[in-house]
Amino acid sequence: MESAIGSRVLFIGLDAVDSGLVARWRDQLPTLSHLEATGSRGPLKNSAPLLPGSIWPMINTGESPDRSGLFYHPAQFRTGEAEARSIGDEDLDGTRDFWSVAAAHGRRVVAVDPIQAPLMTARESATQLVEWGTHDALAAPRSHPQSLLSEVEESFERYPITKCDQHDRTATGYLRLLDGLIAGAGLKARLLTRLLQQRDWDLATAVFTEAHCAGHQLWHFADPDHPWFEPNTESRLQSSLLDVYRAVDGALDRVLAEVGPEVTVAVIASHGIDRFRRAPALLPDVLERLGYGSGKQVRLRLGAALPSPLKQAARRIMGQSTLNRLQLGASSRVLRFDGHRTKALAVANGSVGAVRLNLLGREPNGSVEPGDGADAILEAIGRAVQELRDPASGRPITRRIVRTADEFGPEHHPDLPDLLIEFRSDLGTLETVESPDLGRFGPPVATVRSGDHRFVARWWFTGSRVRAGALPVADILDVAPTVLGLIGIDPPNWMDGVPRAPMIYGSGVGGDSPTADRPRE
Repeated sequence: MESAIGSRVLFIGLDAVDSGLVARWRDQLPTLSHLEATGSRGPLKNSAPLLPGSIWPMINTGESPDRSGLFYHPAQFRTGEAEARSIGDEDLDGTRDFWSVAAAHGRRVVAVDPIQAPLMTARESATQLVEWGTHDALAAPRSHPQSLLSEVEESFERYPITKCDQHDRTATGYLRLLDGLIAGAGLKARLLTRLLQQRDWDLATAVFTEAHCAGHQLWHFADPDHPWFEPNTESRLQSSLLDVYRAVDGALDRVLAEVGPEVTVAVIASHGIDRFRRAPALLPDVLERLGYGSGKQVRLRLGAALPSPLKQAARRIMGQSTLNRLQLGASSRVLRFDGHRTKALAVANGSVGAVRLNLLGREPNGSVEPGDGADAILEAIGRAVQELRDPASGRPITRRIVRTADEFGPEHHPDLPDLLIEFRSDLGTLETVESPDLGRFGPPVATVRSGDHRFVARWWFTGSRVRAGALPVADILDVAPTVLGLIGIDPPNWMDGVPRAPMIYGSGVGGDSPTADRPRE
């Protein structure tokens, strides 16, 4: 159904640009500062904070992860499969992303590097390029039409950073990463402006991911309390995180210069960054010590914990970058149910801990009875984690422990974990933990990341039809239906978010009704 509101819309995603840092550095980020001062703007909350990896599917589709089952694209379980794997195009419904909905309504669409979204091939009115310049791409670049990728490769140099974690933890390695991220932001701006000039479009959408990589890898240069912080480090590295934000801000300015005031521009800073605290990496040991694991997790952990002299020798022979990759692989969680002995696995879920049971009837090698059997194991795991303390302060390391069925209801998607653990953020970087029953132990030491995500998000709107001023708090689920509303399309009923276009255009007070009041398909 078409609504009365309608305009050409340019949607720009700023992946993991921390809105708190944007406020702190506002004097050095003129484009975002101008949007804050003159546009329509407001904060965004997250209705699924315990599934931090679901951010972009929620933005793209307006659908909650309790229905989509999407929460960690790099490696998550699909019900009926014994091993976690990356999510591919074949696992996704390409009709649910907001630009796909727009194309189905006859709008001409240009989409560049949407995050965790499939290639849309069924719509002739759509131009799409995916995995060309994204944070840790999971697949090769591809496009619709297919000729677009060839045109891009002939006209532009290769995007410089394709795997964010693969760099040396040396000044030279970090400088190479910094230069690549700055160049990548400028390169994407050039590509996007070319497409905006050459293609006819009603909705254009693109995501800049350089700040995401920078937040993971360069955080310690901006955090004086981080264990890796070195006050006398190379001068360019001292401002490296800010310099990447400057590059993204400049790229945004170049893109916005290509559109006139009649175009409504929507910009979203998706989520934020903070210190990498490593607490979720404790969970494999917890499960092993409780007797619920396969035994392989501890053996892999021990294989990663090489004595320092052996690490030094390996570094000389293989180089630091290769050693980092080997250690990261060896110390990672075993994301596979190995037969009936395994009762539970710690599954990847970003900064929030997550546990999935080897449930009979759900997993191929299920060994845990639903009902009382599952409840008893979840209770034991939750109690054991709750008893863990930081030896330095004596304080518990968790904020809350929640069963997924309690958080999202018993009918939630079966691909989600069964237990979610939110850790405290005020204990610094945990080196060891202890409890009376489990003893003292620590997380794997191998990581090249100094930053990890927190949820702070914000959106901005500008254009001749936009009413300037502060917006009330909205939800990340509201993004997709709002963009559709801005181009005159009523969102489908399966979207869980609320369209905020009437408030943004100043044409009413729409968007105030609760999300839960909208019928679900």
